[in-house]
Amino acid sequence: YHYPTDPPAARVLENDQWVTHPDLYFDVDIFDSTLPTRPDIDAAFMDGALAAVGAWSDIYNAAPIYYHITNEPWSEQNRTIEAGRINNFVLYSELLAPENNYVYVAVRLQGDIVSILAARRDETFENSHENYYVEFFVTDPNYVLMPEDEGSIRGAGSAALHGLARYLQQHGVKVLRFRAPSQPAARVSTKLGFKHDEF
Repeated sequence: YHYPTDPPAARVLENDQWVTHPDLYFDVDIFDSTLPTRPDIDAAFMDGALAAVGAWSDIYNAAPIYYHITNEPWSEQNRTIEAGRINNFVLYSELLAPENNYVYVAVRLQGDIVSILAARRDETFENSHENYYVEFFVTDPNYVLMPEDEGSIRGAGSAALHGLARYLQQHGVKVLRFRAPSQPAARVSTKLGFKHDEF
């Protein structure tokens, strides 16, 4: 794995075109709950993450899902909403009452958190310190549910995965696994080189 040398740029939809601006980049914050606590820094990270995920819950839960009573498959939009609801709910629950050790990654744009993921050791391997997997991955639903709206952004998920991969590599991790919860997440992970056996 080779971390990009350029800062992670945000792409913004303006007048039906995806554009970048020289001064618009994502900031990536990492909080590793396996390390000794740093009260001031850790509390600020957790407060910001809880506020963001709490606000996202309202949006994901308000989005309508059209359940079919027939055997028709769900639309991609329905699956995306459901995946967002589930991941958001479980991540929020874990942030409120931590039960496991995670490496959290928060991606900010102009100070606001726009994406959060959480990864942990994969205990199914004997050398679990070298194997991690992404358990939760949630992005601001304003950019997931309405990706073609004016002002929508892209690149936050890539910035989160790049930041996590770099951090874990620096700490001796050799394998990072990710089961994409939705088609948008699968597209991001495929672009970054993750190998998939199903979609």
